[in-house]
Amino acid sequence: MTIYRENNHLVVDCVEKLTIRVTVVCFNVNGSYIIVEGNTPLKINYYPFIVAFSGSSVNYHGKPPGNVSGYITSHGIYSKPVEYPHVHVDDGLILRVNPSESGHFTLNIKKLMVINETILIGGR
Repeated sequence: MTIYRENNHLVVDCVEKLTIRVTVVCFNVNGSYIIVEGNTPLKINYYPFIVAFSGSSVNYHGKPPGNVSGYITSHGIYSKPVEYPHVHVDDGLILRVNPSESGHFTLNIKKLMVINETILIGGR
């Protein structure tokens, strides 16, 4: 998943050019936020800081407002640690992105079967 600026908008897109469902937490300068959902490429108004989620992928763009602390998830901000994908922020500083995304995904497919229009993938 990638995020880039296009004029007065931000675009959340899939690196592999697939259409995926994303949830984006958009922060204003004062720390208030809204949650937007849609399919990639998703074009939203510019915000100084956004965090995008899709499945177990997390990516962000910009710098968090100084008054934001907690665990940013696709459902909002939590004050206590969470297990699912999040960005941990403390007083506007990003401490951790979980899980961290690096590069493109690869699949090591050992066996591919189609049964009743359902694709089964076996790998290791």
